[in-house]
Amino acid sequence: MGAIENSDKVVVTGTCTLNGLSFSDCSFAAKTGLLTRDYVLIHAATLSGTPGSTTVGTFPTGKHGTLSIDPGAGNLMLKVTNAETIICVY
Repeated sequence: MGAIENSDKVVVTGTCTLNGLSFSDCSFAAKTGLLTRDYVLIHAATLSGTPGSTTVGTFPTGKHGTLSIDPGAGNLMLKVTNAETIICVY
């Protein structure tokens, strides 16, 4: 994953069955230019099934990624966000 114009996506002309796909089933390489934004990983005429139970993960750069489905557009999306710092005050 890098700058949007240099990122890959899979295009399926028919139905793409997710069958419990989880973040850990995917292998991501965070390259220079990885932005906090939504990336289309798979675009299909039709998506069926649902993502697995683990849809959140972390990149080596410290950014977080979340898999989601945009069924209207037929897209499996990866939302990249900055890592959040939680501060507890006692």
